[in-house]
Amino acid sequence: RKDFLRKAAPEYDPERRFTAPIWRGLPGREEAAAMLRKCFARQLVKGNGSWWFDMWGGWFRDPVLLRELRAMREIYADSLTTENLFLNDGKTEPVRRAMAACESNGTPYLCLTEAKPRYAPAELRDFCDQNGVHVFCRTDDIVYISPRCLALHATEAGEKAVDLGGKYRYRELLTEHGANGEGRILSVTMQANETKLFSLTKKDAE
Repeated sequence: RKDFLRKAAPEYDPERRFTAPIWRGLPGREEAAAMLRKCFARQLVKGNGSWWFDMWGGWFRDPVLLRELRAMREIYADSLTTENLFLNDGKTEPVRRAMAACESNGTPYLCLTEAKPRYAPAELRDFCDQNGVHVFCRTDDIVYISPRCLALHATEAGEKAVDLGGKYRYRELLTEHGANGEGRILSVTMQANETKLFSLTKKDAE
């Protein structure tokens, strides 16, 4: 129902862009291209499928967006996997058994509850630091990563630094003049809501 998002989490759609009678999407081609990149990056890194809903036709009938989609098709080859950290509310029996198993063998986990419905990025970083989990980014930006690809989505403009956890050669995709280099730290300047996608090659693997 259209009112569900507005009532359950109004902060996610303050302008009611997604709950209006007709969803008009994003205001311009740059914003639309950035959103396509973000969705594609997650699909590429996580290895999941998706589909593009063309609404009433013509949504992607734009040279910039068509070039983006064509480049994405050329990049996508193998389904890639990565490890995930799952958050749960512990209300089902399988989840309760999983939580009990974690507690018995000392495996740390996080749990979402009615009293704690979400975790701030800083809280997640603290949890990872306390339990020896590598943190790729110290800013509140979104990182999708697999052994061969990395995507970075900027929640705000500025300098970004991603700690790859080892020496890699990286090459920015979907652009002719990207940030290419090698090393443990990938540094790049980004605009708010911009998404950048990189291929990764571990130096030891060359």
